[in-house]
Amino acid sequence: MILYIKEFYKALQEANKPHLQDFGWGDFHKFWSDGARYPFLNVFSSSKNFEKGFTRISLTISIMDIVRENDSNLDNVEDKTLAILRDVYNITKSNLGNKKHIKVGEIANIEFFKTRGGDVVAGHTMSLDVTFFDSSGLCETILLTKDFCCKNEK
Repeated sequence: MILYIKEFYKALQEANKPHLQDFGWGDFHKFWSDGARYPFLNVFSSSKNFEKGFTRISLTISIMDIVRENDSNLDNVEDKTLAILRDVYNITKSNLGNKKHIKVGEIANIEFFKTRGGDVVAGHTMSLDVTFFDSSGLCETILLTKDFCCKNEK
């Protein structure tokens, strides 16, 4: 089974819709400045590596919510985003990590952040490794299809 990163992201979105108002993939500053709705989930892939038979992708998953100018809701935002991120981790592990060709890392590193930009937001960022098990054969790669790479093998 071949699973593209964006298909994984779509599954992540679907599994976590009840908790979140908006989603982004890539540079969250782009989505942040385009009027994101909160709480907001953003995912980007910070690094990738190949080994024979699998691809490991390091994901950075951030949950953020808007903070009032006087920080009066900062404690609430910190608690809420951590709880949502824990749910995202649990849902990701149970819904996606049980698939035959995917393994979601056991350890997720979490950091709190507060930043100013289009809005003042705070939340948590989780670093999580996801491993996609695949064949090392040319015709089973994600980028090539059997029609393309195996035409001459028939």
